Amino acid sequence: EIALPETKTAEIVERWSSNIEPVLEALLVEDDPFTVEILTEYLERMAGCRVRKAYSGADAQLRLTERMPDLLFVDSVLPLMRGERILQYCEQLWGKGKVAMIVIAGNDLSAAEQSSLEGRSVTVLRRDDLRSGVLDNVLSPVVQSRRTGVAISR
Repeated sequence: EIALPETKTAEIVERWSSNIEPVLEALLVEDDPFTVEILTEYLERMAGCRVRKAYSGADAQLRLTERMPDLLFVDSVLPLMRGERILQYCEQLWGKGKVAMIVIAGNDLSAAEQSSLEGRSVTVLRRDDLRSGVLDNVLSPVVQSRRTGVAISR
């Protein structure tokens, strides 16, 4: 057995660990199985995220109290609860700007809702954008900003 000097071991560990991107955790709040499947596949394979899932607003609130996600994906309209309530709950729990928030929306967002989301620095992901090329264009800046800690310019 060869023993490396402690300083050399620390240097090797530092160099090795500095090349590893942190694993981000995403909480996906969505009641549509197709959307859950597409986003989970993208987040795990393309973005290297660990994905937790919630299928209702109440389930999302429970998961949010367990631990803070890096990324929060929320369906704009869930049974019994609007997605905006979940965003508000996350901000109350963890603070504004601590979690990157992405709203999954169809064509059901009013102009007022769209404006409200943009004012809160929420990324809007349209259901029509759930195709790999478009999905990557929308989500890559969000994922990268979480990895580097640099805010996204809008």
